[in-house]
Amino acid sequence: MDRRTNLNPTYREAASRVFTCFWIFACTALLHGQSSFFTFPDIYSYAKNAPEGSWISRVAGEQSPDGPTVVVKIIDPDNGPGTDYTSLDDFAQNEKRDIVSANEIAVALCRSSNGSPDGPAQFYDWVTDPEHYVVVMADEGHRATARWDETRYRVVEYTTINSECIDVEIDYMVIDGLQMRIWGSGNSNDVIDPEEGGYLVVKNCFMWMDLTSTSGYGIDLKSDAAIFNCIIKGTGSKGVLVKYDGEVEVFNNTFIGWKNAILSDNGSVIRAVNNISREASEEPYLASDGGIFTADSDYNSSDQPGQALVQAPRNASQSPWYSGATPTNAIFVNAPGNDYHLKPGNIFTHAGAGPAANAGVPGVDIDQEPRSGPTTDLGADFEGSPAGLGDGGATPPQSAILYPNYPNPFNPATAISFQVSGAGEVELTVFNILGQKVRMLLAGQLPAGLHQAQWDGRDESGNPAAGGVYLYRLSVSAPAEAAGTFEQSRKMILLK
Repeated sequence: MDRRTNLNPTYREAASRVFTCFWIFACTALLHGQSSFFTFPDIYSYAKNAPEGSWISRVAGEQSPDGPTVVVKIIDPDNGPGTDYTSLDDFAQNEKRDIVSANEIAVALCRSSNGSPDGPAQFYDWVTDPEHYVVVMADEGHRATARWDETRYRVVEYTTINSECIDVEIDYMVIDGLQMRIWGSGNSNDVIDPEEGGYLVVKNCFMWMDLTSTSGYGIDLKSDAAIFNCIIKGTGSKGVLVKYDGEVEVFNNTFIGWKNAILSDNGSVIRAVNNISREASEEPYLASDGGIFTADSDYNSSDQPGQALVQAPRNASQSPWYSGATPTNAIFVNAPGNDYHLKPGNIFTHAGAGPAANAGVPGVDIDQEPRSGPTTDLGADFEGSPAGLGDGGATPPQSAILYPNYPNPFNPATAISFQVSGAGEVELTVFNILGQKVRMLLAGQLPAGLHQAQWDGRDESGNPAAGGVYLYRLSVSAPAEAAGTFEQSRKMILLK
């Protein structure tokens, strides 16, 4: 089933400006014998600016001025409606072609309609360039979040020798929103193994090396790359290894385990900003054999004293850059359950550089929650929430907590949990994106403790609500709230 689309005028105009600026910057650098850093302007601006809930607008947002045709194939190991291939590897082998001459961008849109895992994939013999590339991305409702989810699309590989989840032997590729896990035993394993020398983008992914050995890498880079908004968890050697003379940007990732979170080796240049490293067995941010971190690498936290990667006046031995004095259960929602969403009030809230201060910082987090302003949270997840509707502002008081709804995105229903520290009047309300009330879920006196409400996707009259983005707001009036009324809002996506 071929799905092809060209840009509408709005996206074409925006994309043209982005690509024109990018190519002036890139070509200037190449003429001087250097490859360009993946910084502003960001050619994958759809990840920051496109409306949530619309995968095609995100794809269309990254087209070149020439408007290559977007060719979309549906991958679903459960062979649901519209499936073109039941494995990503089938797509990789059967669709490989010269997409430069065809003036195309090839998209594998991945789903798992009944929760079955997909197997590993190998990409080779595709002809690509910076304007004509391969995109492997999970569809809405199937995308990775900061919590490993067995019901969503995922690539899983069991190994006893050496293997990888995705073997990249083509020059230009984007991997977006995938869960990837390699488990078993053996040596020389990689979650993603890029072999070529073009440009690789890995974003919004949950990568998990779950082996009995300590060998292997999360991403074994051999090309220029940008890696952001990823959970990179592993028993292996390096979370991100760059072992060649190239340039890589690593922004807003959460590293769990590994010997080293990031290794810059053999003349490589890495710009690292807003990363978290926990449980590394050796130096988390290591440069060796001529590899370097750029002078503006900053806001990178470690749980080992003095091993944070920060610039003055930040102190590598003080919180939050040194996080070792803070227990894991005070940082993440449920680390033993592979849920690495940040807890409200954690030490990393608004501790990093925001998009207004550093244009390389992604404008959304792994859950597609928006980031904005001069500061943001460290790591892949952005927890910092405002009091009231919208996103941004101060972190709310911690005598009440509103948790992310689950599942999100959802259809037809979702659960919303919250906790209050004392008895009081509680309201839990759903609004549309314009701030109009859609449904009052709770209104009344509740005791202290953990509570949960369900939203069935209907309005006050019992009519089904339209698909899209909604806000849910918790308001608490209780003696424990020193400021009077506690309010906190979060976003959720209703799929149709």
